[in-house]
Amino acid sequence: PGAPEMDVVLTVCDRAATAVCPVWPGAPAACHWGLPDPAAAAGGRAARRAAFDETFGVLEARVRCLVGPGFDGLSAAGLAARLAAADDRP
Repeated sequence: PGAPEMDVVLTVCDRAATAVCPVWPGAPAACHWGLPDPAAAAGGRAARRAAFDETFGVLEARVRCLVGPGFDGLSAAGLAARLAAADDRP
């Protein structure tokens, strides 16, 4: 009770795809953008840094697609379509 209603819920951890998500207030559009956990990357400092850089780049591209031109005033269906399109980004 009293929790703010959300418009969008994104999960990003590969392991979250099979987890049961909590019930979110409102009726948010939901999407799973599964990515490997960069904190679990093997190798030395350079390899771990590269894993974080790659994950950041993928998320940045998807968020830019999501909130690009025409984002303001999207209907729920339009928001769901934009989430799906952003999920198709590398």
